[in-house]
Amino acid sequence: MNVFNAAFVALFLTLCVGSPTEEDFRDFSNREGRTIRAKLESATADKVTVRLTSGKTYTLELNQLSDSDQEYVRDYLGREEAKEDARARAEHADEARAKVLEFAESHLGKPVGNGECWTLANQAYVAAKISRPGGDQRVWGREIDYEKEEILPGDIIEIKEATFTGGLKVPNQHTAIICKATRRGDLEVLEQNTGGRKFVTRGAISLRALESGTVRIYRYE
Repeated sequence: MNVFNAAFVALFLTLCVGSPTEEDFRDFSNREGRTIRAKLESATADKVTVRLTSGKTYTLELNQLSDSDQEYVRDYLGREEAKEDARARAEHADEARAKVLEFAESHLGKPVGNGECWTLANQAYVAAKISRPGGDQRVWGREIDYEKEEILPGDIIEIKEATFTGGLKVPNQHTAIICKATRRGDLEVLEQNTGGRKFVTRGAISLRALESGTVRIYRYE
């Protein structure tokens, strides 16, 4: 008895005792038209492992399945590959943002480049071996909706012509690297060229205190 026939027999016995099926189970057919109810557990380019409603698993040759089931498996493999690529990109982005922050913290109290605020973020990106997406020097990645999304360490904040409650003013543009953020929008940042100090310092910004102007937060992904 081949594997597919054994799986069919196991399924028949399972149905006889009335075991329930699950929503993510589907019918798989072989080239002879025999069908089993099973869930796709894993697959490679030439083999597929399925689990019956009884809990038993079987590994089948992919070419044993019908053409439509083979296409289903290939679609599954494509989705799994896309998920793995997304996980790898996310891990890379997390590591890159950590390196951006590490660079800024390692230069605390020191000037970076020409001492301008933008230079700190730019040199941190260079050190992390990442680059801005496109030619706009004030865009550092995807602009997040900071009112809905969590702000992460290593995100970059851009402030333009802004006034904050408490007297903080940004008459032109200012770039800073975010170290910490609370849910209330209180940020700890690393920045330079503030108050005439052209070296890296720690600062605090409250998004809740924004009265006018614009604030954008970017994330390397």
